[in-house]
Amino acid sequence: MLLNGALVGLKVMDLTHYVAGPFCCQILGDLGAEVIKVEQPGVGEAARSFPPFINGEGIYYANFNRNKKGITLNLNDPRGQKVFKQLVAETDVLVTNYKPSYLKKIGISFEELQPVNPSLIMLSISGFGNEGPYKDKAAFDMIVQAMTGFMYLNGEPGGLPVRGASVVADYAAAFYGAISILTALQYRQKTGEGQHIDVALYDAIISMMQNLYSNYFYLQEEPERTGNGSGRVAVMGLFSAKDGMIYVAAQANNLFEKLCRVMGLPELLEDERFRTPALRKENEAVLNELVGSWMAKQDVATVERLLDEAGIPNGPVKTIGQVCRDEHARQRGTFAQIDHPVMGKIIVPGLVPRFSKSPGAIKYPPPTLGQHNEEVLGALGYSREEIEAMRQDQVI
Repeated sequence: MLLNGALVGLKVMDLTHYVAGPFCCQILGDLGAEVIKVEQPGVGEAARSFPPFINGEGIYYANFNRNKKGITLNLNDPRGQKVFKQLVAETDVLVTNYKPSYLKKIGISFEELQPVNPSLIMLSISGFGNEGPYKDKAAFDMIVQAMTGFMYLNGEPGGLPVRGASVVADYAAAFYGAISILTALQYRQKTGEGQHIDVALYDAIISMMQNLYSNYFYLQEEPERTGNGSGRVAVMGLFSAKDGMIYVAAQANNLFEKLCRVMGLPELLEDERFRTPALRKENEAVLNELVGSWMAKQDVATVERLLDEAGIPNGPVKTIGQVCRDEHARQRGTFAQIDHPVMGKIIVPGLVPRFSKSPGAIKYPPPTLGQHNEEVLGALGYSREEIEAMRQDQVI
């Protein structure tokens, strides 16, 4: 067994900031890779400045940077660039989400790093990718949400577009980035060749809306906001019980039949208005009123129990605090505790995949700024005096 993960021995350099790049590298670190995060001396990456803070260290930063060793390098200084290239020569994967123009300016573009390490795999994550009219456009997750239709389709019918509550484009790009790296490693194993990978938040979030785009290309129909319902089928939506809300998905014929019997309304099965998913959608207002009337007489726990017993997909709407206290999360080990040298004990979402033979582990807390400078530079052969001189000159 490989208790620390199947990627033990893989060396990754993390030249990223904010979410997509750091989270991609954290996934690799969780699965066993050795990740070295490179930050700007004195200030670190931008996410370090985001509140809330515990003893001066940011919780936001901590969420995306565990299982990494942290160093600082001034990449605008030739000495910092030299150290960076020395590290690249010994690494397998470099991940960055800085603009290609900046990397080229300081001499660390893929073309300039290939001679240093011909087998290097370099992943570039950006808002819009390396081609097209948007390639140089500055972007964050919510900008991409706005420009892909994702934001337009979120919200209530007739209301304003609403951005997703989480940075879904960032996360999607991180997942695609990690998958792409593993694919490139397979290619390198077969050919010995490294390669450059271009992942755009734009493409990633569009891929998460496959059916919406396909429907438009084939039907030329512009989808509109549907709120908590579905644009094409019913029963699917959010309903109020006596003490809370619960989402129900009983759109298929067999599920609708079960729902009618649970509610004690089997006569609805003979009603011509509700015989097919399409007809139920046409008569959704009447149907939702019937379902809602039954729900309003029950408490959430009763509705959940009855629907679960019938095999009808449903879910009570929970707050973040309720999820943190959820017994299911406790038994699954969904959250993990990390001992941080400055913040103390912090709790974060843990590893998602559960491997039977190579489970992975949280080995390191998020690094403090430049925490591993001496260790990493010492391994390259720099003496304590040389490291101190670089510190004095703000190279590290």
